[in-house]
Amino acid sequence: MARDIRVVIVGAGQLGSRHLQALALTKLPLTVEVMDVSAESLTVAEARWHEMPTNPLVSGVKFVRSIDELTPEIDVAIVATGSMGRLAVTKQLLETKRVKYMILEKFLFPRLSDFDEAQRLIDAAGVKVFVNCGRRRRKFYNRMRELFRGEKKFFMSVSGANWGLGCNAIHMLDLYSFLSDQKIFSSDIEYLDADHIDSKRKGYIEFTGSLRVKSPKGTLLLTSYAPSLFDLTGGGPPNVIAFNSEHFYCVVEEGKRRAKLFNRHDDGWQWDDFEVDSKMQSQVTQNLVEQLIETGSLELPTYEESAALHKVLLTGFLNQLNADGRERVELCPIT
Repeated sequence: MARDIRVVIVGAGQLGSRHLQALALTKLPLTVEVMDVSAESLTVAEARWHEMPTNPLVSGVKFVRSIDELTPEIDVAIVATGSMGRLAVTKQLLETKRVKYMILEKFLFPRLSDFDEAQRLIDAAGVKVFVNCGRRRRKFYNRMRELFRGEKKFFMSVSGANWGLGCNAIHMLDLYSFLSDQKIFSSDIEYLDADHIDSKRKGYIEFTGSLRVKSPKGTLLLTSYAPSLFDLTGGGPPNVIAFNSEHFYCVVEEGKRRAKLFNRHDDGWQWDDFEVDSKMQSQVTQNLVEQLIETGSLELPTYEESAALHKVLLTGFLNQLNADGRERVELCPIT
């Protein structure tokens, strides 16, 4: 009889506990181990696990406070810590455990040097690593990718009130790369606000203003309006994604799961409405684990692909932090 698949989650906070909840929906036999140095986080994660219906395919869930206590052989490791501790966790896992597959949360790391160190660890361990930028898996965006394929130019913009530019820009750059098949980018910080703001996550910061990313095919413009610009008690301006080429123009409002596509015809522009599919992490992770075990791959960016995109953004954010001429910093605390 085949043994249970061993899944480990490191980081039992807000996101890690949602990964855990999803595993209750598994269609494959699992054993799950959850590690966090915080007893409080483990307590919350365990409570959220017990909110889910019992699944007899999950033979056990273990909560521990050190990596040393984890099983020595891991089929799938999910690293859902903050960015500041992610390299250390990745290093300890890969140097002390045998890991077959790994899923890393974003923003990957706060230092540019961390990316090469992580690549060295991944190569030495021979592990397949993916980064959880999940819009690539959505049916709507896959349909748009096929529609825009072959277009010579591709432009995209994202705008909204205080939507977490530092934290979430990587999702938008990954989406741009996916839709346009572009790999080479450079960042322009001219219109980023000079002052950063505190993140809702303790010890981290956020950026506001506009960040422009250029590719050979077009540009991506990311705009997050500072909270001081609007009365946000009513929610502020909606977050809107728009992308266009010569023949198509699409406007997406993910929060309402809707999009409008304009199609250029000889007699003018015509439009169609689309539903935008979206699932919470607590509905997705079990599918990622099952696909990894069954196929060895995912429709997520590989570490190499995502690291290249991360470094474009991190270079821009570090340039902004160093623009005031004070002592140069090499760490940008975004997560």
